[in-house]
Amino acid sequence: MPLSRDSINGGLFRRGTHGIDRTFLELEVSSIDDSISKVLENGGRMVQEKRPLQDFAFFAVVQDTEGNYLGPMEYRK
Repeated sequence: MPLSRDSINGGLFRRGTHGIDRTFLELEVSSIDDSISKVLENGGRMVQEKRPLQDFAFFAVVQDTEGNYLGPMEYRK
């Protein structure tokens, strides 16, 4: 859960976390399915399919058209 509303919360991970050996941004989104669809519709690609993250969230890894790796994460409600 966010430590402080309307601010950047999160953590730093070592390369290799989630099986990704590059730097990537992990982002909380309201709908992981909508976020993935938008990336794909705009020319990005799927790197790692959506999967459960323990029992509290869903997580995926996508790559945008500029080569950036992004990790959208949706907390389960």
